[in-house]
Amino acid sequence: MSGVRHEPGARTLNLWRPGPAVDPTAPPADCWLDLGARLFEKTALHERFLDHMAYAIQNPGGPLNGLIALLGEQGIGKDMFLLPLSYAVGYWNSVAVLPHKLMEPFNPWVKNRLVIVNEKHLDGREGSSRGLYARLKSWTTTPPNMILLNDKNEKKIAIPKLMIFIITSNELAGFYIAAADRRVLMSQSKLKSGWHAAEGKPDYFVDLFGWYRHGRGVEAVHRYLAERDVSRYDPMAPMPSNASKAMVQAVSTEGDTELSLAVNMLGQPEIFFMNELQELVTSPVQLSSLRNLLNRPDMLNSRLLDVGYRLFLHPSGRNTEWSFQHTHNGIAHTKRSRRAYVRSSVTKSDADIAKALRARGMDWATRKSGSWRRSTV
Repeated sequence: MSGVRHEPGARTLNLWRPGPAVDPTAPPADCWLDLGARLFEKTALHERFLDHMAYAIQNPGGPLNGLIALLGEQGIGKDMFLLPLSYAVGYWNSVAVLPHKLMEPFNPWVKNRLVIVNEKHLDGREGSSRGLYARLKSWTTTPPNMILLNDKNEKKIAIPKLMIFIITSNELAGFYIAAADRRVLMSQSKLKSGWHAAEGKPDYFVDLFGWYRHGRGVEAVHRYLAERDVSRYDPMAPMPSNASKAMVQAVSTEGDTELSLAVNMLGQPEIFFMNELQELVTSPVQLSSLRNLLNRPDMLNSRLLDVGYRLFLHPSGRNTEWSFQHTHNGIAHTKRSRRAYVRSSVTKSDADIAKALRARGMDWATRKSGSWRRSTV
């Protein structure tokens, strides 16, 4: 899909509004660079990020391959660090998007230069992490150089693919990165929440925001990026790897494999409970990645979607626990689970699924740990 046809004498309407003019008198961007150095620890990832954004500012019509993921504890300054970037590209060319919005058919945000995905916690609305990764990859890789803009109540049109994607999150949970990926730049900060107070700088972020607002700080960042030397920067080059990215890639591969094995051990049922997986972890089979997934419910939900199962909530609500009791020889045996799952292909009503889960739960309560049976809806 090219989206463009050159025709002699034809006219086009360019709706693009350039960002603000660079202020040559703006002060140095030392305060912003200091926060960046703390978040990235002055690594090669830091330099790559600065080059990437500087190239974007200096070449507003130039495509860039790559997706940037900034991870770290809450309150360490990730959002504060990104704030001046929206000014640099133009607030009207920047947008913040919730993760599940990326999977909807309407995508008005694709006409923005900067797209920030805030707090990427998968909750099922955006589909599987593998599916989200595939969609993000298609938006952050050229060629093809055009993308279809599908705005509500408007005719679909092809526009240049010029988006810069930045994702912020407090943890690795929910991410999927293919083993052969070359497009994701992932940085996980080691800063601890409240680091500024621990260093005797309780007003660090207050002062930084004041500098942005009253000290021409955003103008300073804009000028720095506009003047940074990117003559040797290749916007299509693969993103560098690091330990955080490698760990996500390993979990993405091993976690799915172990989940498939675990589901097979359960008899590939149409329905099952999360705590049945927990019992597998204590079995003789070594399932270390599964143990890690069970400690991260949101990631588990996403990985189970990848192997064909979706979360099924208790009819009484998300926070209600499934509980089943069986009495044998005067001794009560209780099995509990906060989460249940159903095969994605099952089309029965919620009432039928809940009924089948109750039957499986009673069967689960009567059998010994380590023995499983196939259940259908």
